Amino acid sequence: MTDQLQTYVAIGQQFASHERVHHGIKEFSRGQVHVNTAESFNAIPERAKQGVFHFVSRRHLPRYISEVAFPWNNRDPLEKKRNGLSKIVIVMKAKPVLEQLEVLLNQAVGTQLRRTIYGGVASPQPLFGG
Repeated sequence: MTDQLQTYVAIGQQFASHERVHHGIKEFSRGQVHVNTAESFNAIPERAKQGVFHFVSRRHLPRYISEVAFPWNNRDPLEKKRNGLSKIVIVMKAKPVLEQLEVLLNQAVGTQLRRTIYGGVASPQPLFGG
């Protein structure tokens, strides 16, 4: 699902299905077709760049994205009534901190962190065939 940007038409042909919403004519959703989730996630690294990172290097871009993707991926859906109305909406709520820490530590098994000669942190890659 994308917006009306023409570039997405060719990319969309590589997928089984491609739906577009037309923001130019004030169409932001059509049934289940929307780009709200992607736009919501993309706003997080933009805010982090301005408020936390201040600079994002191409070399470390995967690390910056991982930094914001981890909390995004560690949320649970929560049903809520909207403003006292009978309509129920789904909102995403962060998992408890200890649960997130457990996920993080499970992903870190076998990972080494070492100091570089310049005071940074490096994660050496495992050697194979050794």
